Amino acid sequence: MLVVSRRILICFFLMAMGLALGSCSSAEEKRTKYFEKGKALFEEGDYGKAVLEFRSAIQVDPEFAKAYRYLGECEVRRRDMRKAFGYFSKAVELDPQLLEAQLSLGYIYFGANQTDKTREKLSVILKKDPEDSKALVLKSLVLIREEQAQEAEGILKGLLAKGEEGVDVCRVLSALMKDQGRTNEAEEVLLQCLKKNEKNPVLLLSLAGLYQQTEEYAKAEEIHKRLMQFHPKEDRYVIGLTDFYGKTGQPEKAEQVLIRIVKEQPEKAAYRLTLARFYETQTRPEEAIDVLKKAIKTLPDVLRLRLELGDIYYRNEQQNLSLRTYQELVEKYPLKPETLTARNRIAGIYFFQRKMDLAMAQVNEVTDENPKDLEAHFLRGRIFLAQGKGVDAVSDFRVVVEENPEDPRGYTYLAQAHLLNKEAALAKNNLKKAVDIDPRHNQALELLLRVYWQEKAYDDGIKLLKEVTEKAPENLLAISRLGDFYFAEGDLDQAEKAWAQLIDKAPKNPEGFVKISRARAHANDPAGAEAALDNALALQPQNMGILRQVVALQMDLKKPDQAIAKCRDHMRTTPSAEAGTRLVLAEVHRIQKAYSKAGDELRKALQLNPDAIAPYVALGRLYAEQGKLDDGIKEFKAALDRKPDAVQLKMAIATLHLAKQDENTALEWYKRIVDEHPNFVP
Repeated sequence: MLVVSRRILICFFLMAMGLALGSCSSAEEKRTKYFEKGKALFEEGDYGKAVLEFRSAIQVDPEFAKAYRYLGECEVRRRDMRKAFGYFSKAVELDPQLLEAQLSLGYIYFGANQTDKTREKLSVILKKDPEDSKALVLKSLVLIREEQAQEAEGILKGLLAKGEEGVDVCRVLSALMKDQGRTNEAEEVLLQCLKKNEKNPVLLLSLAGLYQQTEEYAKAEEIHKRLMQFHPKEDRYVIGLTDFYGKTGQPEKAEQVLIRIVKEQPEKAAYRLTLARFYETQTRPEEAIDVLKKAIKTLPDVLRLRLELGDIYYRNEQQNLSLRTYQELVEKYPLKPETLTARNRIAGIYFFQRKMDLAMAQVNEVTDENPKDLEAHFLRGRIFLAQGKGVDAVSDFRVVVEENPEDPRGYTYLAQAHLLNKEAALAKNNLKKAVDIDPRHNQALELLLRVYWQEKAYDDGIKLLKEVTEKAPENLLAISRLGDFYFAEGDLDQAEKAWAQLIDKAPKNPEGFVKISRARAHANDPAGAEAALDNALALQPQNMGILRQVVALQMDLKKPDQAIAKCRDHMRTTPSAEAGTRLVLAEVHRIQKAYSKAGDELRKALQLNPDAIAPYVALGRLYAEQGKLDDGIKEFKAALDRKPDAVQLKMAIATLHLAKQDENTALEWYKRIVDEHPNFVP
């Protein structure tokens, strides 16, 4: 009996329907066809079309690990690291021996500061192939981060000696040498590698950067010109040359190149954008705006030109023109992708103008069109936070973290929403995620530490800060706060060690000395406290906050004469800070109830800085303490007759009426201030 397979029957059926005989090819052949076409497109740089081919290969074979790996590579080049991470993870799940995907995951973990996970991936690769050069380069980067530069250099030099003159080996080794000040050796490495890769843009840019650092500008310029010669179709190398001119104090050359290239290639929007941005960096915004207006006339459908024009208006405090530019884009091109960007920009302007309903209407339009638009969800979450709607904010920020799990900002704002909902545990979990992703993300770190501080969970704070300072030893905020938490626990020695480290890492910042003075004072060492404050004040003599602490210490020690002498000496050595110093001196006299002397100092401070509000507030306090509120009001009104636009005087008069419990009159003055000075912020 003749047995006909199901596959043959399907083929006959397809042929009967007029379909190509190729449709009957094996699944493996189809998979290979899609995969090879995707690879060809990938090599050409057409990542969008390559993605479609790799997805087709996966539809044929859902367990095709190599296709997932290439999808990951496409997303890396499209700068979507979240998708790339997902694809690489799926690839190694299907085939743990796919070392290229393991390596790509290692680089993603390295970029996210997750060194332990990077090492896990390196272990898998180097166990299989201890000589894998790409993995060894990544290992050297890990060692450099862990301050084991000598071992890293040994690995890289070993690869170079074996003839491994690949771009990554040369780039990392030369960068290591450059960072150590060994610029001649770095140059030798790059020149050696360029002998085999003379047109490689990464190596050429590294060499140009080295020459720029060593101020060999002629050599750097020659390299940039060589890049333009080797890659004439690449806009970025023309732009790179103009950036070089701008950074090296040669703006005239940058302008000449850009004007010439815009004339030669008027159809290239990138050059017009670069010229506009150049003018803006040179504080010539009107010329930047003119360039963009002309570009829009020539290239009306290049919508990024309109977005940039709106952005420049906004950055130059022309919000109405910025708003109008974005709105025109939305009205003329309602179906373009840039329209959503423009709507988000409009919403951002309304948000900062506190027009929450208008901002909300815009972001809702965006999410109706694209439910996964992260910028819209992010902004809508912030609108809900501003409105005190924590539950609604949580929903939007969850979308943000689900779609972009490597961005610490989403977790930080999600935590703020949970705190608004009094969900401290959830807030802490999200803040920990943010800090784990980026130990330098101080917004999240500060917020988490504030929660620990309120809970008096000092041990938790210390544990966290130790981890952060280990991962990010240059994070000065973390070092400073570590000292604060030790101080709160009563461990003065450890607190002072942390603050001493702060001084070592930031010797021109007075914060470490100020905090050490607090520890010394707590330890009943007034001389040590005073010495630390003197060091702080020497670093920032204009800082009246430090001077106030110096004077307060003298007053606590019952040494008012020394406090007064300190102020007078400071006026002599730092005459530019005289007005502020007289305020501090007035406070010393007030504490001693020497009201006449205090008043004299405050009036002298006003003569030096008539627009300041602090002297008026202090004068008002003097009158209040003496029970002479009417005298104060009289003096301020007389001054107001001479200076009718002085909002500071109006504030002082309102404050004194409030002190008299004359709330109606105070309210009248406050209303007058709002009407006459709508932009005044006390």
